[in-house]
Amino acid sequence: MNHAAKHHRRGSMLVEVLLVVSIGSVISAVGIAMIIRMYRIEKTITTTLQTNGVQRRMADEFRQDAHIATAAKLAQNNDADTTEIQFEKTPSETVVWTFEDNRLTRTVRVDDENERSDRFRLPEGTLVVFGLEQTDSPPYAVLHVERATGAKTSAAEIQARRDYQILAGIGRDHRFQSSANTEEDTP
Repeated sequence: MNHAAKHHRRGSMLVEVLLVVSIGSVISAVGIAMIIRMYRIEKTITTTLQTNGVQRRMADEFRQDAHIATAAKLAQNNDADTTEIQFEKTPSETVVWTFEDNRLTRTVRVDDENERSDRFRLPEGTLVVFGLEQTDSPPYAVLHVERATGAKTSAAEIQARRDYQILAGIGRDHRFQSSANTEEDTP
């Protein structure tokens, strides 16, 4: 009888070991899935932060170029979408903004020679349109950035889509101008 009890005890130990191994496997699989998901989230956040930084720097430089410029003009391509805007800072210095292949390029030209270029890489499917708005005073340069949506665009991509428009007064920084509504003759 003692021999039968030992044999039964060995069998139950094997079942216990198999149970522990299977539970460990499930925990490992869930842990690995969570690590992969956390890696993807971290990658998305890093990409978003980099894109936001590039867009902020691009907007600041576009505004600065427009505020310093004495004049601006547009150049159009065959599709009638404006792909280039030129800011004239001095008679010999011009800043040209162009858009091609998801890349926005800012080129400083002195005496018609390229002195320096900055490139801003935009997400795939981005469309950039330049414009000039004539108002009473002064004209405004417009940089409109739009993410194209295709048939394969998911709901999350549409929600994450960030279209924006940058308006910059040519020849002055409108942020530091006094409002026309202020009464200067008040005692």
